[in-house]
Amino acid sequence: IPEAYYTAASIYFEQKNYEKAAEFYKTALSISPDKEDYYAKTAECYFKLKYYSDAYYYYKEAAEFNITKAEYRYYAAKCAELSGDEKNAASNYSLAKRLSPHNFIYARDYAAFLAKTGRKRDAKNMLKSIKKYLEAEEAAELDKMLKKL
Repeated sequence: IPEAYYTAASIYFEQKNYEKAAEFYKTALSISPDKEDYYAKTAECYFKLKYYSDAYYYYKEAAEFNITKAEYRYYAAKCAELSGDEKNAASNYSLAKRLSPHNFIYARDYAAFLAKTGRKRDAKNMLKSIKKYLEAEEAAELDKMLKKL
């Protein structure tokens, strides 16, 4: 029963025993390879262990099950970047940003990556665009508050 392995893995994860948790998540996956969260949790274990190539693989697999979840693309990008794979880092940062265009963390980290890889103008433009959005959002919220007064 994959759920029993998943439950055991979750207990190991809570105890910060990420090696053992990954082992049990992978066993659950071998029994039931169609579970998005099994891939995501395995990836998270490897990320915490700093096994970025392994984490990248499992985040990419999780993303195949849920192509609209920006979080998986963001972490795949982080893993690719941390393991020196600039091509996959760039494509996954770009996907995460497109899927969640106003997420400050995704934009900030993508901009830092762009700057680090010699695309400072692109990084500045991205940060300006997200800053503009945040200011507009805050202004709209202020207008709503003023109407209530």
